[in-house]
Amino acid sequence: MVPEFSMINELGQYPSIEKIRYPKAGETNPTLKIGFIRIKGAGRKWVEGANVDYDYLPWMEWVNEEKVPFLKMDRSRRTGICMLQIVLPEDLKKVYQNPTRMAGLRIMNKYDF
Repeated sequence: MVPEFSMINELGQYPSIEKIRYPKAGETNPTLKIGFIRIKGAGRKWVEGANVDYDYLPWMEWVNEEKVPFLKMDRSRRTGICMLQIVLPEDLKKVYQNPTRMAGLRIMNKYDF
């Protein structure tokens, strides 16, 4: 479990305390993976390539009932791969990869996959 810390938010009219979770330097980072769960019937399927131990999965969103793009970035957040999952895990497609910089990538609300 990632430790929880309290932070004072002084940006509003009145200060408030917000609790956030983050690992301290040297501690083990949490793992994360993306999967699909079938509502009718049993079973779940994990997306190949959408599991991380040291990297980030900062964004994913349903585009329609069949498509889920997600972004996987390295720890420094300088390089990343945008991938598109077509609901069945075997249909993973690489949509965009920038091995040098991710600073120019903007996630838009309009998708054309």
